[in-house]
Amino acid sequence: MPSEVRIEEAAGGPATDMSRILRVLIAYENVHSGHRAVRLLHNLQQGVGQDFQFQPIPWSFALLSDPAWSEIALGDAAGADMIWVSAETTAPLPSAVEQWVKAAVNEKQGTTAAVVAILGPLGSRESCNVGGLQSVRQAAQSAALDFFLPQNDQSLLSAFESIRQRADTITPLLAGMLDHHSDAILLNNAQA
Repeated sequence: MPSEVRIEEAAGGPATDMSRILRVLIAYENVHSGHRAVRLLHNLQQGVGQDFQFQPIPWSFALLSDPAWSEIALGDAAGADMIWVSAETTAPLPSAVEQWVKAAVNEKQGTTAAVVAILGPLGSRESCNVGGLQSVRQAAQSAALDFFLPQNDQSLLSAFESIRQRADTITPLLAGMLDHHSDAILLNNAQA
């Protein structure tokens, strides 16, 4: 039976009416790397306050390696605002997980989603998972998504601020485009 990470209010408790819920898919290697990601997410929640509430969606590498489960996880990734990959190993990601990451990140192309890699041994200050790092970074770059490799809680908070600024810029632009197109459709329908 695959290991699972228990969440129990890890992301800051229930969302308030005024907060925006951000879904964070966490692909994790083992219980330790899953807990590390959830702890970082909890610390990020503390740093951003009540404007945002994070909803973690954990998926173990073991489940992502199973074809049936990986399809379900792709559905979760499609609805996620961020995709995190957390691993302790210094080896490259397992082939099935690497393929899943590429597919999940590719689904997010054209969105404001971000990819976060938390790679390397627990307690290390630097990522040393070169193979895993390269594959996750390349997937994010191919999909034109922001990619972050946080070294500590402060760098993760800085990364989140960058994501928020990008979303604040793009969201009004997209809303304006949608309003413009819906007005044109209404006008065409009225003329018909």
